[in-house]
This record gives sequence, structure tokens and C-alpha cells, in this order.
Amino acid sequence: MIKKASYFFLVLSATMLVSCSAKETDSSTNLPVVSVVKPVSGSLQESVSFSGYVEAEAMIYVIPMVSGTIKEYPVKIGENVKEGTIIARIDSEPFKQQMLQAKAAYMGYENTFTRIEKLYKTNTVSLQEYESAKAQRDAAKASYDLAVLQLSYTDVKAPVSGTVLAAPLAVGAVASSQSPVAVIADLQNQVVRLEIPEKYFDLFYKNDNLRAEVYRTVTNLSENSLEQEKQILADCTINAVAPFVKSTSKTFQTIFEIQDTGEKFKPGMFVKVRVYYKELENASLLPAGVLTLDGSAYIYNEEDSTCKKIQPEILGEDETYIAVPEKYKDTVFILEGQNSIFDGQKVRVIENENPQG
Repeated sequence: MIKKASYFFLVLSATMLVSCSAKETDSSTNLPVVSVVKPVSGSLQESVSFSGYVEAEAMIYVIPMVSGTIKEYPVKIGENVKEGTIIARIDSEPFKQQMLQAKAAYMGYENTFTRIEKLYKTNTVSLQEYESAKAQRDAAKASYDLAVLQLSYTDVKAPVSGTVLAAPLAVGAVASSQSPVAVIADLQNQVVRLEIPEKYFDLFYKNDNLRAEVYRTVTNLSENSLEQEKQILADCTINAVAPFVKSTSKTFQTIFEIQDTGEKFKPGMFVKVRVYYKELENASLLPAGVLTLDGSAYIYNEEDSTCKKIQPEILGEDETYIAVPEKYKDTVFILEGQNSIFDGQKVRVIENENPQG
């Protein structure tokens, strides 16, 4: 009987031990899951970003000086042309006839003037007749010169070297001074003109310590058909900052010149300009993701597995990281799961498979 009681007591003790162990395991399993991170030492550059479009620094609209039907139109979009290259040929026949007519009139007045000039030298005609003949000759000469000039304008030439951005007409169309036959730009000189809000005026105006870069995001399909995004970057310099703020839009214009564009950027592309204005060296950096929706953060106590809510002082920040005071250099911050816990709560830490920082 005693043996049976002892056996029953052993079984009961083992059952209670397993039950307590299971409860402890279940309790640990039910804790909120978080991942943690410690600050790392590094440099941080504070910046602001603005969106805009790439433009050629100078876009030349090739406007014909005379009107007429286009007979030849050799230019093509994307073609590189040199100064003086024929962009279009306008029907020259009407202008040739005007030139010949003006030439005949000029030659007639020239002969008349030559005859009267000889008579004037012999005092046969009056000074008034001489000056009248000379004025008629000069007017006819001006008309003839104008006709020759207009004839030359039938060959519409590129006024500068560059790349043809637009060629909106075609053979048979009527060219006029109301619309360009082509638009030419030097793609080696590209800019981004931005209208920047008034609150940044003091930051930009007469500040030589700013550094800027321009970038655009492109999407590539990898071999396994997954979309991958990457940024194409280029340095840029601040060419000009308007010395005034527009009263209507409360903005001021700033022009950024893109350096070493190559084939990276083309006019019309949507880009972002990032302007760096402050740099922190040897700062304690944390991923910006440690901040909760209200701007606070949670630190993790390894001794009792609890979390504590704090309002960290932020010394600087960029799009990826925040800089915190050095006193936090050995502090463990909760990186993921912080938006579903509360102050003082116990948590379970798992290894961060994609750590930041």
C-alpha cells in the first residue's frame, strides 16, 4: 500500500512539473515578437529633396524668317546637327522672282542715276534732280538687297550645334514664323529648374556649403522576372538662386546644373534633387524604422526581457537613419514589432533576418 502511494506521488509530481513547464513554454510563446538593433558609428548627411524635370539649359526654337511650302525636310528627331546645317528648304521660286524683279528695278534706277550724275557734273541738271535720282537708286538697291536676303532665308539653317528635340513639320507643310520647324538643344548642358518653398530661402540664399545630387529611379526585370529598382545618380551644382520670393506661389526658383550627364538623363525625365546641408561625423546611427508612429522608440532590457518607451533626442536624420546621442551607443533598440507593444511589457526577441544599421 505504501509502495502504491509512493508511486502515485511520483507520477503526480512528474505531471505537475510537465504542466508547469508547458505553461511556461506557452507563456513565452505568446509574448510579442520583436527584433532589436544597436546603434552603429558612422557619418550622416542631412538633406532635403525636391522633385522636378530635366531640361536643356538652352532650347533653341528654329523659326523660319519667310513663309512658304516646305520642299525638303531632311532633319530627324534625335539627330545631332552642327551650326549651319540645313533644317528645311522652303519653295524658293516666288522669292527668286521677287529678287529678279527687284534687281531689274534697281538696274534701271542705277542707269538713270549714272546718266543724271554726269549731267549734274556739267551743271546741266539741278541739285534737286540729282538727289531725287540718287534717292530712287538707293531705295531700289535696298529693295534688291532685301529680296536677296529673303531668298537666302528659304534655306532654314541650324543657328547652333546640338540635338534635334522636335521636328513637327513635314514636306508639303507650310512653314511660317508662327511655328518652329525644329527645336534644338545642347544635351551636354542640362539643368533642373525647381520652384522651392519659401521656408528654405535662408538655407539656399548665399550659402556656398550646399552639395546636391540628382537621381531617378528605374525598374529592371531580373532573370527570374522579378522587378528590381535602382537609382541612377549624378552630381549637380547650384547655378542660380533667385534673390526674391514670388508673392503668388511663395516659392523661389533655383537652377541645378547636372554634371557629366552622358546618357543617364534626357530632357523631360522626372527626377529628384537631393540637397545636403549638414554632416555629422562619428555619430551613433539607428535605422529610422525604430521610431514608432508618434516619434517615440522602445529600448529592450535584456535582464528581464521587458521594453521601455522613450522619447529619444534626434541629432540629425536622413531618409534611412537617425542620429542619437552617444549615451545610447550600447542601448538595444526594438526595430520591428514596436508598434504593437506597450511600455513595460515582456517581449520575445528573434534574430533580425534583414538587419538595418
